Amino acid sequence: MGICSLSSFSLSFYLSGCDGDGHSHGDIGEVLTLLPNGDPIRGEMRFEETCARSICHGADGASGVGPVLSEVLGTHDDIALAGVIRNGEGRMPAQMTILNDSAIADVMVYLRGRFPSE
Repeated sequence: MGICSLSSFSLSFYLSGCDGDGHSHGDIGEVLTLLPNGDPIRGEMRFEETCARSICHGADGASGVGPVLSEVLGTHDDIALAGVIRNGEGRMPAQMTILNDSAIADVMVYLRGRFPSE
């Protein structure tokens, strides 16, 4: 199920950290509460360590095997973006074992400022 096509029922499961199979994926709501205090400097460091140096997105957000970040940011609101980073989607692996909720919020603030949506 794509994040952008969640029904209101499955959205409540998703935000509470459960998918339709009852697996726990943490609380996306916690990431959203941390967003206003997200630090783009820490977010940049985390992005460079986790996303840019790998083959995933590249430092420019467009040169890896992952999607072009400016396009993703244009189609994903904060709930969807937090979900993709935290829980993974498609070829994107879940980052919840690498990044805690505060770090995910930092990365999101950095991404929104660095790669404006197209």
